[in-house]
Amino acid sequence: MKKTYSVNKIAFLLLVSLFSVSQTAYSQKKIIKQLSQQRYHEIVNANQNKTVARKKGYVYQRALAFSFAQMAMPEKAYDAYFELLEKYPNNIDDVDRLQFALVARQMELYGVSDSLLLQ
Repeated sequence: MKKTYSVNKIAFLLLVSLFSVSQTAYSQKKIIKQLSQQRYHEIVNANQNKTVARKKGYVYQRALAFSFAQMAMPEKAYDAYFELLEKYPNNIDDVDRLQFALVARQMELYGVSDSLLLQ
């Protein structure tokens, strides 16, 4: 009886973890689709016009920062990219640095821009 209980418990935990992974993958697919369709306003509105993404994760914060940049909102884009750099330093790639540097240049923060490009 005890073995059946532990097997059922393991099966249940496996099912829950698979569901969680599939939900995360679907959610990330949705945000990538919005970006590809240039629906930046939807991304910003989904995050209540704040510079920190409501859903935790590199993909969400990057999409939010990029959306602000594409909507010509450099102050919000700068804050969102700063948050991205601070929370996910291991995930940052050259595209993120370039986008952040371009936003910094729009704000006439040339020192910040140059330091990002020289990393």
